[in-house]
Amino acid sequence: MSFRPGMSCPICHRPILSDEARVSFPPFERNQKSVLFPLSGGTAHEACYQTWEERPAVEYRLAAHDEFDRREKVCAACGETISAREGYYTPAFLTEDKTNPLYLYNYVTLHWPHLEGWNDYAKFRQLVEQMQTAESWQSWNPVLPNTKYNMDPERQRGESSLWRKRQG
Repeated sequence: MSFRPGMSCPICHRPILSDEARVSFPPFERNQKSVLFPLSGGTAHEACYQTWEERPAVEYRLAAHDEFDRREKVCAACGETISAREGYYTPAFLTEDKTNPLYLYNYVTLHWPHLEGWNDYAKFRQLVEQMQTAESWQSWNPVLPNTKYNMDPERQRGESSLWRKRQG
């Protein structure tokens, strides 16, 4: 979300004026019930953020996201490096709870064609579906992809019929 003067600070709920120091964040939280969600893709007063009790959790998440962006992507199914030209699947961040079985899948990466054939896919899918039906979860952004759409060879080459229809 881009900054608009007068928008509400998600921490103090007061308007952020154009001459006030502010900090903006990339999207980093999918769960709308998370205390961190209002900052994900948002903007806050710099002073509010600096003193916010959840700041260390935000810093941890942003550092993990930056590390993921910088690291070489390796397919969990085949063990091969995923080139910059290839598309890949990642659920990104799932949980910070190290006792949760989904913790092992934070930022896992796979070539699109390997997703459903991945040895852990059935277990992963079941865990994600449990998470998404829990009372503590709400999101418009699904963790599990529409694999038929993403596996479409025409789409992978940028030639999907949907794209052609929109261009025509």
